[in-house]
Amino acid sequence: MENRINHIIARVLSGESSSDDILSLSEWLNENEKNRDEFRRLKNYWDADVAFKHSVAPTFSADKLQQKINVQKRQTYRRQLWRNAIPLIAAACLFFIFSTAFFLYNLDSTNKCNSI
Repeated sequence: MENRINHIIARVLSGESSSDDILSLSEWLNENEKNRDEFRRLKNYWDADVAFKHSVAPTFSADKLQQKINVQKRQTYRRQLWRNAIPLIAAACLFFIFSTAFFLYNLDSTNKCNSI
């Protein structure tokens, strides 16, 4: 009976009880004062645990949310950096190619003029 009543109390406190559970709990509570004291003690523990979870959980979720925001900001910053850097890199490459081509063309022209 002890194990059965503990399951019934757990279902009642969690809000998952049936009408039979409530009836059984009521009968058990009416048996004696010791049962009522034990139920009050368990209910206090239950309420304290639920209150603790609600008071701590938002902090954890806020921290996780802030971490996600920070990661997303870093990713966005990197993307913007690459978007700005790619045209500059392309311009530098084109400048290098045209400068090299111009230098080689002039070098070739100079060699032709010297050979005449």
